[in-house]
Amino acid sequence: MCFRRNVESGKEQGGAFAVYYKGKPVIDIWGGYADAASYRPWQKDTTSLVYSCTKGVAAIVIAKMVEEYVSIHRMVFVL
Repeated sequence: MCFRRNVESGKEQGGAFAVYYKGKPVIDIWGGYADAASYRPWQKDTTSLVYSCTKGVAAIVIAKMVEEYVSIHRMVFVL
């Protein structure tokens, strides 16, 4: 498992990953430290900041729109 290996090797200080399918969790893993300086372990309810998580999804949506011949210029001006 890459997540476990990365945390145990020190490549990652800590983190969490969850996948939901039809509204139910099918994967929910966490590990390592939420704060490595104080050795505070990551827990199930640890909160974190997420940066740039929508860029990939936005790029896919725009690419699909272009693929389907939707006018991006018209969309921007309508908004």
